Amino acid sequence: MKDTTKRRVDEQLRRVSARVTKGIAARSGVHYGMYLASGYPKSGTSWLGQLMGTYLDLPHPQNYSMPIAMASVLQNHWLYDERFPKSAYVCRDGRDILVSLYFYQMRSITQPRHPRQAARLDERFKRYLGANYDPNDVAANIGRFVEAEFVDPVAVRGVSWGDHVRSWCAEDHSNVVVTRYEDLLGDPQAEFGRLMAGLTGAPADEARVQRALSAHDFAGSGRKPGQEDRSSFMRKGISGDWRNHFTSHAAQAFEEHAGAMLRRLGYEEDTSWHLHLEA
Repeated sequence: MKDTTKRRVDEQLRRVSARVTKGIAARSGVHYGMYLASGYPKSGTSWLGQLMGTYLDLPHPQNYSMPIAMASVLQNHWLYDERFPKSAYVCRDGRDILVSLYFYQMRSITQPRHPRQAARLDERFKRYLGANYDPNDVAANIGRFVEAEFVDPVAVRGVSWGDHVRSWCAEDHSNVVVTRYEDLLGDPQAEFGRLMAGLTGAPADEARVQRALSAHDFAGSGRKPGQEDRSSFMRKGISGDWRNHFTSHAAQAFEEHAGAMLRRLGYEEDTSWHLHLEA
């Protein structure tokens, strides 16, 4: 009982602290020397925040229980606010995000660390997947899961992947530098250097870029990119994994809700991608 109460209090403190910190960042983030590492959940925001913190030699507080009001790199999933300080926004293929979210949410149910969250998610899955759903049957579940995350999203409450990206990636956001997770994976030296040059207004320091990348590469997890660990927060660390899990139902649902955003971000050239997947 004591452990449950403590977890509940800690969760409430983190939630309130994040809300207050968001207000501080909007009102006084420039004054304090804050930077934001922003993105939709499972986009690589943890990695981005770690890289930025090391490069800038600033704290990168996570899971904080008190509001932050100091020079720091704040990792977040907030919607855009024009008052924010300089921000990096990382996009990722929304199909990969939804696959990652599926495994993350299922793990939260089958290996619960927060019982109340696990109970809420379990009720949600029963509502969308049926009372006797099998968490390990990805093929049976993924289509209805994709639909649910667009019509009733919980990763960012009430905000779907497409809406979140649209919030941050408008051309008139002069305080935002946008990157893609896939570009950071593909050519990290060049892409992270470009990102930091855009944030700081100065040419990237190549030695600091390399130091940050070396400190926070995927090998630090003890696995190679693509080597899956479903019990890990960083499950696989690659792009394109959606092809291993999407069904035609999932693909059609995604295309209906966010296909245009896939094309806007350069992940697909046309609408044909979803027509040839197995049911």
